[in-house]
Amino acid sequence: MNRKKRKKPPVETVITPMNYKRLFAFLHALTEVRHRNFESELGLLLRGLYYEDGGEWFDEGKRCEKAAFLTSGFAYGHYHERTMGKVVFKIFKPGELIVNADVFFNGVRSNFSASLCPEANLMYITQDDLRSLVCNFSGVQELVIKTVSALHRDVLEREEMLRMQGKKRIIQFFKIYPDLLKSARQGPMTYQDIASYLQMTPFNFSLLMKALFPHLSAEIEAPST
Repeated sequence: MNRKKRKKPPVETVITPMNYKRLFAFLHALTEVRHRNFESELGLLLRGLYYEDGGEWFDEGKRCEKAAFLTSGFAYGHYHERTMGKVVFKIFKPGELIVNADVFFNGVRSNFSASLCPEANLMYITQDDLRSLVCNFSGVQELVIKTVSALHRDVLEREEMLRMQGKKRIIQFFKIYPDLLKSARQGPMTYQDIASYLQMTPFNFSLLMKALFPHLSAEIEAPST
């Protein structure tokens, strides 16, 4: 009997100066916290993780007291639907936050899961550490509010893409996520998950991939059991 390969657990990593700069640039684009010690204090609270084999950041139906900033690799949000099974509705790329705001700030159970693709790196902060920043630095509360509202900006982008016809939809997807244009066995995301995100059947997605990118092996991998 075949057994599913056990994934390696994430390992703690040292956050590079470049990744700190990427995070601070992301935050300053939302609003500026005018305090000279804010960046150094935030830097002390952040922790880095590397997912060689991928893994779960948080699970549907569970709580999560951490918010992550993806520094490399990909992640995706998904939920289980009774008739359709796994439904992928969100893709996180480098430079984006991985968080369910309602879960992180209000302590409710998550209505979706967030999964890290293989070779993903992130940095994260806990609820308690964020509360200490809010208490110690004026302007952090406003930053939190603007960060939450920024989480929904790509919803319209996806809705516009889903209105396109099949081939145009796939082409637009890979314009947004060029690093996901790989063969079925080499990509960080399976073709089955990408098809779900694009609201296509795996069969139709495979046919269109073969027509658009014949140099790639467009076989949809069967779900692991």
